[in-house]
Amino acid sequence: MRQYWFSARDVARALVKVAGGASYRAASEQVRNFTGRSRVLESAQRHGQLVADWVEVFGPVIAAAYAPTAWPEHVVLDSTSYRHSRANGGTLAFSVLGAVGYEGWQQERPWALRAVPTENQDTWWDFLNTLDGAPRGVVTDGSSALARALLPWQATARTEVFRCEWHLTHALLGTLPPEVRNDPTHPLQVTAKRAVQSAGTWATFRAALDTYVGRGQGTYPATRDWVRRHQRLIAWQTGVPTTGPRSNGAVEQVLQEVRKRIGPRAMNFTNQARTNALLGLFLADMNGHADERAWADIIRAHAAQTGGSPTTRPRTVSDHGRASLRV
Repeated sequence: MRQYWFSARDVARALVKVAGGASYRAASEQVRNFTGRSRVLESAQRHGQLVADWVEVFGPVIAAAYAPTAWPEHVVLDSTSYRHSRANGGTLAFSVLGAVGYEGWQQERPWALRAVPTENQDTWWDFLNTLDGAPRGVVTDGSSALARALLPWQATARTEVFRCEWHLTHALLGTLPPEVRNDPTHPLQVTAKRAVQSAGTWATFRAALDTYVGRGQGTYPATRDWVRRHQRLIAWQTGVPTTGPRSNGAVEQVLQEVRKRIGPRAMNFTNQARTNALLGLFLADMNGHADERAWADIIRAHAAQTGGSPTTRPRTVSDHGRASLRV
């Protein structure tokens, strides 16, 4: 490629490394050593700017080759936040929004990832509008910001929004007094663990709770208050036929994997566009598309279309305004 000392295959090899979680510095050193250019570029040997530039320039090109263009039938959504160390006040650094899609029942795959300065209604709405269409069903953990962002889908596309059964169950169990939570054989704990799975299991738990209260074996104010506040939701949710997921555990696993791959480098990520370029490579790798030959072909095709020069120049994405990950 014009003005590049490395071949498309060299670039692809390094990008496959970072897609799997390697640091920019480690991938840069590996590609320099592999190509025998470590001495020629000795002044740059100790940092990862070489591969960081490649992520910025070619990451979006590779990610676009595999990224979906529309939402599937069912989606589970969640977010994770990265915070500064306690020495820096523990303040929010940035958040990552994630989606796992289901093209058919139980045929799940990581669908979309996006770094944002903070998780709120606006950033969720922008994320939802990065792809065409709207899913039939969505599962969330109960985030109020996400719930508000989903309202247009519910109104115009009649998307059904479900609360994650695991989160509901965990919250319900948390309202029970310690003597009940610590006894796995207690009827209230046993029925609570299955309460939100169906109309029948919900009725069974409600009956058990009423029985204990009626016998004067406890008033359970926190549990009864929780039931009162969630009765309408659970009555609706358990009455809808199960045609898709009811837990967002799959997207939590994806976000945990992203956190593992980012590792301690999170505080170094300050630019939204560059970070999202890296997340796009993570996503391609998670879906089984990390392949040196294929990625080299994509880079060559891109270079051919642009006359041998990339359309994006390294380090030209602004660190200010909308591009910044700093609140």
